[in-house]
Amino acid sequence: MKKTLFTIASFLLLPSLVGAIDNTSFGRIADVFVPEYPVSRIAEVSVPEEIISDSYVIIDTEGNLVHGEHRRQKMSNQETSFVITNKSEFELTNISALGDNDPDTYVDFPYQGFQDRIKKSETAVLRLVYDQSIRTDEFFLSLSRNITDFYAVSIAAVGVDGTLTPLLSTKLAHAGVIKIPETEAREFEVTIEYIDVFRINELRFLEINKEQKQNYTLRFLAEPTNSYKLYYDATDDYRPSKNYLETPRLWSTDDVLEANLGQTATNDLFLANDSDKDGIPDMQDNCISVANPYQKDIDQNQIGDACEDFDFDGVMNYIDNCPSNPNQNQRDRDADGLGDICDDQESRLLARYEWLPMVVLAIVTGIVGVLMVRVLKN
Repeated sequence: MKKTLFTIASFLLLPSLVGAIDNTSFGRIADVFVPEYPVSRIAEVSVPEEIISDSYVIIDTEGNLVHGEHRRQKMSNQETSFVITNKSEFELTNISALGDNDPDTYVDFPYQGFQDRIKKSETAVLRLVYDQSIRTDEFFLSLSRNITDFYAVSIAAVGVDGTLTPLLSTKLAHAGVIKIPETEAREFEVTIEYIDVFRINELRFLEINKEQKQNYTLRFLAEPTNSYKLYYDATDDYRPSKNYLETPRLWSTDDVLEANLGQTATNDLFLANDSDKDGIPDMQDNCISVANPYQKDIDQNQIGDACEDFDFDGVMNYIDNCPSNPNQNQRDRDADGLGDICDDQESRLLARYEWLPMVVLAIVTGIVGVLMVRVLKN
């Protein structure tokens, strides 16, 4: 019995992609080992969460994006093992599929349809027997797609002497989680009444205080002559160019090649992103949007001074001509780059020395007079 609890199975299908990628934009790399096969097959590889949560691509030997990359997500936990037995008046085949944590397996429940123009209901009775007593306050049931999401359910705990203790009286319900009173038991009986075609993927009781985890796989179309690498941990601004082709139906079969992910390593070709082109990689830059190669941080708050506004006048330090005193108008009469409110010295020579213009005028007048006298004498 598998020890993972399936609660979510979602498929993210990306269109088929062809086109070279910039492998210098990914920080990490790993080989994807696909078993040899004479024709193209869908391959599936398990990957850790940190890969799924980041930008990633799978490329082939020619550096092209794979055809139809695909992601499947499961949420699971280390639950107590259990078996399911059928107590219904009809037979069920492959009943173990109800607790195998596989979103692609299911059990069909028989349905007779109309009798005397009346839609007849069917009743299924299932027993869930755990290896040991569990504490639970929720029951989970997952239906297959296109199945009417409407049924009635009643739940009871089974004592060691076989007596039934009701936990939930007959209640109309939908697929998903159903709340029940908190109880501790080893065996449970679930009665389900339905009035249409009925197909269940999974059912179980959710244990209290069980650690949950998420499992991830990637599916893609593997070609017999190619090998593959997984690139991830991309720079924030990198988006691979995409040309859309026909998408393979990656979800259409469970007959897939089980690929293995090799050991991840640093991508030697990786070039760290430097948004402001100041020579400091973004991951180390204390001011990503403004070039500040010296990384000055006078208040040591891990934010570069260039990205702050010390005087809260709405003008960032890197363009503020007086960063310590509010001067939203940035007035600078002497054009020396220092705001008037901070400027205690006049940079314009004539404005600084008021007598200087008169002296200059007198000197110029004298020179002009001397020249005129010489001209007249000649």
